[in-house]
Amino acid sequence: LVFTIALFVGSCESSTRLFFKALLVSGTLALALTFFAATRDGVPVSTQHSFTHGFVNPNNASAYLGIMLLVTLGQIARFFKVPSKSFYKMILNLIDQLKMTVILKGGGLLFALLMALAGLFLTGSRAGILVSLVAAVFFCLMALRKADLESRIMKWIIAAAVVIIVVVMTWSFLNFGQVITFKLERNGVSSNMRLDIFSAVRPMIADHPLLGTGLGSFPSAFQQYRPADISSDGIIDKAHNSYLEFAAEMGVPAFLVLMAALGWVGYQLYRGMRDRRERYVIPTLGLSVWLLGALYSLVDFPLQIPGIA
Repeated sequence: LVFTIALFVGSCESSTRLFFKALLVSGTLALALTFFAATRDGVPVSTQHSFTHGFVNPNNASAYLGIMLLVTLGQIARFFKVPSKSFYKMILNLIDQLKMTVILKGGGLLFALLMALAGLFLTGSRAGILVSLVAAVFFCLMALRKADLESRIMKWIIAAAVVIIVVVMTWSFLNFGQVITFKLERNGVSSNMRLDIFSAVRPMIADHPLLGTGLGSFPSAFQQYRPADISSDGIIDKAHNSYLEFAAEMGVPAFLVLMAALGWVGYQLYRGMRDRRERYVIPTLGLSVWLLGALYSLVDFPLQIPGIA
């Protein structure tokens, strides 16, 4: 039902723009309520009391917050329309267009951006923060490239953007980066357990290359391949790499068909971004979210969570 509604909404670009606005408003409101609930006793220093309420784990919270960050950047890109190729005329046009509604909208977008960044750092997810920032940088670079501005103006905009990004990121990290700092000090930048799981899934694929073990069978099928050096407490129900898990469950042929379908989606989004001279923000946003999901699925399972997918 959700997928059908999404296709219906996406069939018309104007409805898609309204959908993204509604997602931004409702998402920011939810983030703000969660933020004040999570920080009512001060900024947390561990993921036990961090910005993960209502999510499966901090990593999936970071995936959602990364998507919200990209949606906010998409609305900001549509907010700053630069029709003039003169930098000074551009500044004058922005000043001329200043109205209370524009100021309120700009303030709302800034608030949404800060909420997404603060929440992202509060999750403490190392991979989630890194992948989200990579996707955000990708979106910004593609949007600037499509703006078709003179090189001199582009340099001014890039310089101003870098300064703003550094200030906002520094403010967000200094105020809300205790969780990620605590996690880095305790676990470092990588998780050895995940690497052990990845290694154990490969023989699982090799033993069932054609038909796999069956969809949804990973929690039970993996137990005989479970490394001895991983604690026996609890069941490992995810491979923390969606590609390996799907290949193990579906078999290699079906997995390749699935990858071809997802690759086709990415290619269509790329074509939309490449071929459009105007209204390129939505396909660029779509490609950025696609990139976030594709990269994050290497180390976790965001697209296996229905709300995020």
